[in-house]
Amino acid sequence: MQVGAAHDLHFHGVSRPETPEAEPAAAPWTPIKVLKVVGVIALILAGAALLPSPEDADAIPAESGARPAGSSNEAVLTAVQAGLTSCAQTPVLQPANCPQEIDNPTGQANDVHWALHGNPTDGTYGPIWSNDRFYVAGYALMTVTYTVPYEASKTLTVQATPYRAEITWTDDKPTVTNLRRKHRRPSPATTPPGP
Repeated sequence: MQVGAAHDLHFHGVSRPETPEAEPAAAPWTPIKVLKVVGVIALILAGAALLPSPEDADAIPAESGARPAGSSNEAVLTAVQAGLTSCAQTPVLQPANCPQEIDNPTGQANDVHWALHGNPTDGTYGPIWSNDRFYVAGYALMTVTYTVPYEASKTLTVQATPYRAEITWTDDKPTVTNLRRKHRRPSPATTPPGP
């Protein structure tokens, strides 16, 4: 039983769309936008993550002793940049003696391409001379694309890679002897409480 009548309102001379207008879609996240965001985050984190701490196994020691004759910060940083560039040319997700790493649960990846963005020696901590070698710590902004078997699309990952390098000075030239990921130790405020 219907009580009352149902009426449609019609306005003459005013067009009414059949469907409501959709809100304009937000601009998609492009790789460039992602790189910019990651770069800003990396710069914010760089200050706290690179400062040495006595409890930190990755700590860069204090400057001590006389630097080798003819050595320069520019030559040391150029060697570090060359090492990171070489790491970016490796076609695996976890290259040996390199700071970048991607965990892949399948253990298989094909068509792996790393790319280094910007100058990874900008904003470094160091070079510091101590214990007969130079130490440098910094961040390298890297991307990697790869495919996984049985998946049709490529995976793109952006990574602000913390690195630590040790460089010796032999025969008037720098040689990178250790280039690896600098692991950050969680601060006590961010460590989850134990059971």
